[in-house]
Amino acid sequence: MKGYQGDIGPGYWASLYDESRRNITLAMPDSALIAKALKLGDWNDFEILAEGNRIRIYLNGRQTIDYNETDHNIPQSGFIGLQIHGGGKAIVSYKDILIKKLRLK
Repeated sequence: MKGYQGDIGPGYWASLYDESRRNITLAMPDSALIAKALKLGDWNDFEILAEGNRIRIYLNGRQTIDYNETDHNIPQSGFIGLQIHGGGKAIVSYKDILIKKLRLK
């Protein structure tokens, strides 16, 4: 996979990474916000809104990222995959996944 990656996992919760292209974290949320929003050992709601060149990420209803892509050469379409940020032992589960195409304004 390559492209935008909304991350989960210790040190990366609700951040935005560019996988296999620039290989950098594009936006990292404030750690105090994550500490308030994250429910360790419980289900967490993770929402990603991708509207044109703007990507917003929400963790349990709290906005963590509001990123605008300024490089017009970066593709704005691709695949959707589910994974966890690597680097340690972890168990991750997903449920109630909803993918919804937004109407253009």
